[in-house]
Amino acid sequence: MEKTNVPFPSIHAHNKYDNRPIRWLDKDNRYELIFTDDFVTPSSGFWDGPIGGGNSQLTDIILDMRAGDKTKEVHVFVGSFGGEVAALNMILQQLLTYEYRVGINLGTACSCGWMLLFACQERYVSPFSQAMYHDISHVAFGKHNEIQRSAEHCNKWQQELLKNTDAAKVLTDREIELGKTSEVWFTGAELIERGAARDYSEYLTRPMPVVNASLFAVGGKHFVCGANGWSELTIDEEHPISYAQIREILENGHQPAELPVSKSKKGKK
Repeated sequence: MEKTNVPFPSIHAHNKYDNRPIRWLDKDNRYELIFTDDFVTPSSGFWDGPIGGGNSQLTDIILDMRAGDKTKEVHVFVGSFGGEVAALNMILQQLLTYEYRVGINLGTACSCGWMLLFACQERYVSPFSQAMYHDISHVAFGKHNEIQRSAEHCNKWQQELLKNTDAAKVLTDREIELGKTSEVWFTGAELIERGAARDYSEYLTRPMPVVNASLFAVGGKHFVCGANGWSELTIDEEHPISYAQIREILENGHQPAELPVSKSKKGKK
């Protein structure tokens, strides 16, 4: 029998996010950032192999998020009891560069998971899910003044997280204060009642985003055109139009799906 030179299948021949607790998936019309189990940390794997490896996993996520199309929606599925805040900040920094973000919590969004959920402008939760807010947890060593400086640094970090997410809009002043020494827990039903999120059943019927749009100018006016029609835009350099506004225009289709043309005077016969 003639031998064929067929290499043995490599154990590495799989998607880099297969069986990983955190994934970045391109779904053509959106990205999905998926968290399960505990939040990934740089040391969450004891060896960088096809199964474990926190360092390589975090690097993959950061590089893929940096290279992504910032006009696409990101749908963030959170199922996390929390984790290392440094890893959160690295991913959160990339997440905030995307114009429109949708958060989904069907189980648990605690600590870092809370911050990811509330970094999204639009949120959906199961009424039976749970979420928890508290200040950054940190282990400090050293002399008394070194521990004190570390605590002051954590406080600054926490304020930045509140400023860059919707958490402070959802929590009362008393709950933010309580989070400094304890934990603040919510059911999904309570978040829905507060208007901080919608029922997950609405997500299931939510129209998926249409990202194909053309921007053009006619006679000094600006327009956006999509499959459902076109509409005039108000261009403001200080407050540029958001992807959410373009998405709404594309969904509603204010005008017929044909380009507007500038009117010209007809010549006399």
